[in-house]
Amino acid sequence: MLYIDVTSLMCWNRAPVGIIKTQLELVRYTLQNDLANYTFFDKDGKSIHRVDESHVRKKIESIENNTSYAFNLSSAKPEKPSPSFFHLADTLHEAKVWQHPFTKEDVYISIGLDWDYSDYEILYWIKKEIGFSFVGALYDLIPVTHPQYVASFGFSQLFTKHILNLIYLSDKIFCISDFSKSQLQAFVQTNNIQKLPIIKTIHLGDNIPKSVNLKLPQRPHDPNNFCLYVSTVEARKNHILLLRLYDALIQENIDAPDLVCVGMRGWGVDEVFSFYESRPYLKNRVYFYEDVSDGELHSLYQQTRFSLFPSHIEGWGLASRESLLFGKPVLISEAEALKEATQGLALSLPNDIDYWIEAFEMVQSDTLLQEWSNMIQSRFRPRSWEEFAQEFITFVKEEQ
Repeated sequence: MLYIDVTSLMCWNRAPVGIIKTQLELVRYTLQNDLANYTFFDKDGKSIHRVDESHVRKKIESIENNTSYAFNLSSAKPEKPSPSFFHLADTLHEAKVWQHPFTKEDVYISIGLDWDYSDYEILYWIKKEIGFSFVGALYDLIPVTHPQYVASFGFSQLFTKHILNLIYLSDKIFCISDFSKSQLQAFVQTNNIQKLPIIKTIHLGDNIPKSVNLKLPQRPHDPNNFCLYVSTVEARKNHILLLRLYDALIQENIDAPDLVCVGMRGWGVDEVFSFYESRPYLKNRVYFYEDVSDGELHSLYQQTRFSLFPSHIEGWGLASRESLLFGKPVLISEAEALKEATQGLALSLPNDIDYWIEAFEMVQSDTLLQEWSNMIQSRFRPRSWEEFAQEFITFVKEEQ
């Protein structure tokens, strides 16, 4: 029996992005094909409850329609207590009182925000007694390898412990990119970890554009001449490079389209907005939008001359692929995952203003942009979420 932990999904109340989007699409596929049961990890109640699929369907619908659906844990099915077993440690002592539905023939899949919503130490001891299989996920190792890009050192430590527990708990781990897979393998080697789960790269699905016909808000940028960066505004995403680029372009009187940055403001960006506010002339060329609907984002991708993605490091790079889905050229950083995600169809640039100035001068050519766009449309290979889910389930079921 396959069990999928849906705790992160059931607790989510915003648009589905990143990890939540991945979990949602896997769950949708298993619901459509009657492939799994679903569980909720209840830390307070010391129980892993079964959740009726009707509640899961309603939650997915509410997330996608931006409506409210409050999941009531009392509607989940309580399980019989797990068997008692010998006290080896405090965690084991706690684990013996947990309730769960698992038998040794079962496979437990957990690919959500598990450092928040699960407890791998508890699961380790339950698994050690019962003998079920565990399949986990690695999206990236950024909090471990680049702690300067997370909100606190405390989270970096928490995430490092999470990764160690993931390795020891898992029979199989899926990674979202070859880059993430190589990072995990390096982590195992650096920490002299002898136990290595089966690891496989399974690329995520793409959010295939759907045609929209909406009345869109008026925006101050030039709708006929702009480039686009879609990303949360945070230190890792390197918006400061683009602001310095536009400052140089303006100072040197180099022609360039307006820059539109779409994304919520995150943490660690005081430098970005201090730079922006101290140069009033940038506000006539660079625009930050947070309140952008899916329909408006679709329109922005259609209208943009090209897109940008100068992020320092990524686990994958969904927004860079979104640009390609619309047939739009994209300039990216030298981050390995971005190059992997864009299939060699993006222009990769060092974190150096001079290279970006040269690239901006090059992409002023309408002929070059059209030829680049034609190449993208003929060569880019999009991937559906159904393809992702099929490959994932095959990986889970494979005998090793």
